[in-house]
Amino acid sequence: MMSTMSTRIEPAGVLLIDKTAGPTSHDVVAAVRQLIHAHLVDEDQGTKRRHRAVKVGHAGTLDPFATGLLLLGIGSATRLLEYSHSWHKEYEAKITLGATSDTDDGTGTIVAAPEPGAPTLADIESVLPQFFGTITQQPPSYAAIKVKGKKLYEYARAGEKVAAPPRQITIHEIAVLDYHYPVLSLRIRCEGGTYIRALARDIGAALGTGGYCSWLRRTQHGQHLVASAALLADIAPTTLVDQLHPSDLLTVGMTQLMLTDTQVSDFGQGRQIHLTKPITETEHIAVLDPTGTLIGTGSYNAVTKIIAPNKVLL
Repeated sequence: MMSTMSTRIEPAGVLLIDKTAGPTSHDVVAAVRQLIHAHLVDEDQGTKRRHRAVKVGHAGTLDPFATGLLLLGIGSATRLLEYSHSWHKEYEAKITLGATSDTDDGTGTIVAAPEPGAPTLADIESVLPQFFGTITQQPPSYAAIKVKGKKLYEYARAGEKVAAPPRQITIHEIAVLDYHYPVLSLRIRCEGGTYIRALARDIGAALGTGGYCSWLRRTQHGQHLVASAALLADIAPTTLVDQLHPSDLLTVGMTQLMLTDTQVSDFGQGRQIHLTKPITETEHIAVLDPTGTLIGTGSYNAVTKIIAPNKVLL
């Protein structure tokens, strides 16, 4: 007998992972895919159903040496991950002063600075303000940014010196948590696209000692805290669904619009929705069915009072 494709509703939602040091973000995504597959197989034990691969994606890379909050989208929620890119992120980092690294972290070749001298806490606090606000940052040589179709770390590993164009980043806060030379511990609140490794390098350069990021932990992404995340090792196929958060976690801050059953049908077919009353305008609108379930997002035209579908999850 031929196997049939399962019609079972596949897992969809958001998974908050507390990543350990070692695996790449892609490794975590791959491991979660395997958990989902095992979950579906376990539910259909004794049948010959085949399952489509469930999509899994992450909302922002964590370097292998870094730990902390990695936000994953599962199934249809992967289509909403882009909305998290504008959320701020918070990190705790340790910068080792008095040395540099070719990777700007502890995994590279470390070169001690010649008699750098230990800066005082006052020296550090006088330097940090130059990194507040919107500034220009040079990405690390070992990064996944592509230049001419090739990732920077691929050039670096081949011994080729290729630099990515400097980028504009925004840092809202840098607070000193602890300082005992040569280790400076900081809390950093910033926008997406900020390389904490590069910030460590630049702070070390500004102090005249050199520096690299020797420890890094992401503690917050938007409103979501690492305290609410689970270790990957603690998630089993049988408990995976219980760990999922609703997809609307990715639409926090958007105006919500509840549709009628007829409007839900139109929205699901990609048709514009004409409203009789104006709504509070935000960049994106979270669109709900009559039960309050998220069914997608749209763009609102305040002049015509029309909602145009952006992401349809039906």
